[in-house]
Amino acid sequence: MNYKQNIDFSFIIFSIMERETNLIKNKKINDIFEAIGIIVTVDNDLKTNNKKHRITLWIFRTLYLVFIALFVLFGFVSFILLKYSNHKNTFDKAIKFIEISSFFVFVVDWLIHWITYPARDKKSKNIGVSYLKYLITSGNIILILTFLPSLYVINNFLPEANQSNALKAFNGFKFLRILRLIMLLNVFVVFKNISESVSNEKVLFFNIFLFIGILIVLFALTVWYTETEYVNNLVRELPEVKANPTKFESEKIKFYTEHTNIVKNFGDALYFSAITLTTIGYGDYIPYSGFTKMIVPLISIVGIAIIAIPGGMVAASVLTSFQKKKDNKEKANELAEIIDAEIERRVKERIKEEEKEMKHDLLHRFDETIQKEKELKHTNEHASHDHKVHK
Repeated sequence: MNYKQNIDFSFIIFSIMERETNLIKNKKINDIFEAIGIIVTVDNDLKTNNKKHRITLWIFRTLYLVFIALFVLFGFVSFILLKYSNHKNTFDKAIKFIEISSFFVFVVDWLIHWITYPARDKKSKNIGVSYLKYLITSGNIILILTFLPSLYVINNFLPEANQSNALKAFNGFKFLRILRLIMLLNVFVVFKNISESVSNEKVLFFNIFLFIGILIVLFALTVWYTETEYVNNLVRELPEVKANPTKFESEKIKFYTEHTNIVKNFGDALYFSAITLTTIGYGDYIPYSGFTKMIVPLISIVGIAIIAIPGGMVAASVLTSFQKKKDNKEKANELAEIIDAEIERRVKERIKEEEKEMKHDLLHRFDETIQKEKELKHTNEHASHDHKVHK
């Protein structure tokens, strides 16, 4: 029975030690992943008070920032090289090298962000959930859009007759790599605060942009209908069409050919509504219908009212964030002062208590010493008296 109890006790001790060892190992792995995450996300907050670690993280973070920024900028070099068609064979090799290397660099960048995400995700305790959650984050979408444009280089390995138009279209999306540069701005406190503000209000931002998108589509449908009806009515009133209705389509095409700045289809209407709602108004398309002329100012007024909302929200959220951090810092300083004052008070009290105890101890020892001396003196006197009596 005792032997069995000893085995059970040993097994429990071993289990506890194994669990503690696994926790230590997991913490070390998490710390490593967190450090790598700080480097690849170019986080402004180095999240360590150790001076040596801070310097190391700062150096690697800066090197990674420069490395990724250079590859983003190198990606735009292919646009310049493609202009020199007279040296196509020479520049094709350079373009292949730039795009293939960029592709692999950005894919590795994306994988590192994904692998280290659980260390940055403080809300999910399950690693699998964290990995799945990362797939729907804005950061993941931006990183995927960063390496997708490099896929067009596959066409350079194919005969011209077999080249894919879809892959060619990817090259046009290279400008989206600017978003990767914006992600690198997290190294600055101001941009990190803006990023955090947008992240905190992402639901509200999504609803606003969704509303803006719906407005653009509705205005586009209205403009397309009114402009098309205007042209149809105008062409029907032409003498040659009244005389011969079969000329309607040919006269309509002729009208569109002569008036290139009129909305012809839904795509034109969508573009026109978007630039009007955002109050840009290039002037490449103008309204012809009286009703369209009436609703264009309305679109602009709505645009001024709505498009300004996200900017105001970001500004307000950033200011709130700064104020909150300032208040937290002041509270931390006040708390530190209170703690220091309390420590000083307790130290003084403890010193007084120690002094009192020391005095009491010294007096007690002094009394004991006197008492011992009296006893010794009394003993000596008694011994002397006995000696005299004995003689």
